[in-house]
Amino acid sequence: MALELSTPIVVVAVLSWLLSAYLMVRLWRGADTLGIKCGLSLLLLVPVVGPLLYGWIQNFPASSDADLMDQRGFSNDVLSRWRNRLEQRGKLPQLVQYWRKGRRK
Repeated sequence: MALELSTPIVVVAVLSWLLSAYLMVRLWRGADTLGIKCGLSLLLLVPVVGPLLYGWIQNFPASSDADLMDQRGFSNDVLSRWRNRLEQRGKLPQLVQYWRKGRRK
């Protein structure tokens, strides 16, 4: 009793596994940690969906520069991000006074 699969399904599965093998070689040559490599390798073994999810996971954007990140953890630190430009234009003292007035309320 052999399982009969149509030719397009077999072709898609074989191409998916070939792509997975290529991506797995690139993954294991990369600088990721062992746990990430093992988890993504298991994901790549799933036909068709595995390479798609792997591509989605690996293409996340890099983290922002430290100057653009929120330093306080609770609110945007907008003044320190734009401090250089505001100092060059001479608008920093006005904004600092406005900010301090708002904090007293």
